[in-house]
Parts: sequence; C-alpha cells; structure tokens
Amino acid sequence: MTWFYAIGQQQQGPVTEDQLQALVKDGVVTADTLVWREGMANWQPCRNVAPATVALPPAVPGAATAAAFAVGAGGGLSEQEILGREYRVDIGEALSHSWKIFTANAGIIIGACVVLFLVTAGVTMLGGLLGLLLPFANIFISLFINGVVAGGAMWFFLRMIRGEAGQFGDLFAGFGPRFWQLGLASLVQGVINIALIAPGAVTAIVLGVFSIANLKAGKFPELSVGAIGLLALIAAITFLVVVYVSLLWTFSLLLVMDKGYDFWPAMQLSRRMVSRRWWMTLLFVVVGGLVSMLGALACLVGLVVTVPLFYGMYAHLYDANFRDLAPARRE
Repeated sequence: MTWFYAIGQQQQGPVTEDQLQALVKDGVVTADTLVWREGMANWQPCRNVAPATVALPPAVPGAATAAAFAVGAGGGLSEQEILGREYRVDIGEALSHSWKIFTANAGIIIGACVVLFLVTAGVTMLGGLLGLLLPFANIFISLFINGVVAGGAMWFFLRMIRGEAGQFGDLFAGFGPRFWQLGLASLVQGVINIALIAPGAVTAIVLGVFSIANLKAGKFPELSVGAIGLLALIAAITFLVVVYVSLLWTFSLLLVMDKGYDFWPAMQLSRRMVSRRWWMTLLFVVVGGLVSMLGALACLVGLVVTVPLFYGMYAHLYDANFRDLAPARRE
C-alpha cells in the first residue's frame, strides 16, 4: 500500500507504509500532516489514519490544512482542471532547469546513470537468453521489464527536479507497488506499436519471399517502380503513425509512478494532454534527442552528461503540467 503526504501544500510520495513510518519518526510527517492512500475519499491528518503503533510527534505550526491543500498547488486538481489549463512546453526553461539540477548534483546523477546503464544492459542480456528458450516471448518480457526500469529512472529524476533528495534506491522504485502497472503500460504500448508496424512488415516479407523465389528459379528478382513506390509509401506511413501514437503516451509512465494511475487511465490522460500541442511535444523530444546525441558524438563519454539532461528535461515537462494533479482515486 502506498501513501502520499503534503509538505508546505506540495504533494510528496508515493511512499510505502514503512517509509511513511520512518518519515514520522524523523519528524518529516507530523500528526497534522495531510496524507492520502487508495480507498480514502479525501486527504486527512495523519493522526486520523496512522496505525496505532506509530508514535506521532506533536503538530508543527503552519502545517498544511485540508482546506489549504485542496485549493493549493500541491495535488488537488482534477483531470478536467488540469486539462483546462495551458499545456506548457518550454524547451529553454526545461533545459536550463535540468542543467542547474545536474551541476548541483553531478556526482549522484552520473552514478545513477552508470547504474541505470548496467541495469539496462542486464535486462537486454536477460532478454537475449530468454529468446533462446522462448522465441518471441522475450520481446514481450523485455517490453514489460523495460517499463519497470524506466519508471524508476524517471522517478529518480522527477524527485531531483522537484528539489528532493534523490537516492540510488529511487532507480529501483519501479519494482515496488507500481511494478505491474508500469510493466503493463510499457507492454501494451509496445504491442500496439507492433500491431501498427505489422502491415509494413508483412508487405516487406511478401516481397522478400517473391525475390527469393525468383533467385531460386535462376531469375534476377525484378520489382516494378510501382512495387518499390508502394513499399516506400507503406514504410513512411507506418513510421509516421508509430511516431504519432507513441508520442501521445509521453507521460504515461510517470502518471503511473507519481500519481498512482493504472496503466490505461494513465495512457488516456497522457494522450488527451499531448494531443493539445502534439507538434510542440515532438519538437521538445527532438531537441532532447539532439542533446543526448551530443554525448554520443563525444566518444560516448558525454552521454553521462547529456542523457541525464534529457531525463531532467522530460521530468521538468511532466512536473510543469501534472504536479498539481490529484492522485488517482479508486472506488
């Protein structure tokens, strides 16, 4: 079970119950600190919902009240209210903020990127081994695990962007309570993309079989200009459709990780937001990609700088538009 809590009218979390108890012990969460978890209709003071075994410290003057938090910028807005606001896509601001965070926390961020690289490499190798035992199944397993790993990485950078103390453990937060929803979000998106690619792949396979058959018959395979043009057209349309659809789900993993959304509602909310300024979102991703490529041009060493910058930019874009969103509530 995960909890969210309010500090200075700002939403924090999710945290596990053990982590919440540790926060109480450290004095971060007090008796009057507002908390929320799945199943609760509204935010309530911790003293009303904390386990009886937890010794709550005295209330801290100035702690967030229910009324203040409900109208503040700390996570009390509905989806409709969030969608009714401007969708902010400020590339310069995102890059500047990301660079500021990186320079102030270069050591832990570079270390986190090295760990992330090793974890990603391990997942890739594991997927390859599974492919030997279960052909094609490794594709779907890799899609699932990659979503979990990406969710943890994004959570680490989101905490840094919010000015919180990022820890190496945050990189593995995806393996916690949100494990299944993160994995399903990545898996479903991957399966949809595979389905979109299928027509072009089938066309290419048919033409390949035709060419091989001609070679075996001692004939040089001949493709008409029309056939080549059709293949190129299908490839172009497929590429554009996949890019368009994939971009719509830009925020889905962080909505799952940060706001406790299930995978499908997260994908839908992300789609509704991105579709408002799809072209600006594409430009944002392209610029972020170019920033990452600069690291590759620097003999790959620069990736320890440019990749964190891209993740930071992405976390900033998410936070600028969804920070005030209330956590998901389930009936």
